[in-house]
Amino acid sequence: MTNETWCIAGGENGADRRLADALLRGGSTVAIVGRDVAPFALLVDDYADAIMPVELTATTPRRSRSCARASS
Repeated sequence: MTNETWCIAGGENGADRRLADALLRGGSTVAIVGRDVAPFALLVDDYADAIMPVELTATTPRRSRSCARASS
């Protein structure tokens, strides 16, 4: 799993946090995309250069498309 980049969408439950932790321990880079990225604060402290939490609160189709374009 080393030197890979992963994106975890949702990111708000314990399983997602455990997956992110395992990937980071394996040397991967992880982007977490979700409405609440607070549960990942400890991972950010431990893996600051390898994790990117992205809080996404797009409530309309127009905002959703705008967020999608900004992330690519």
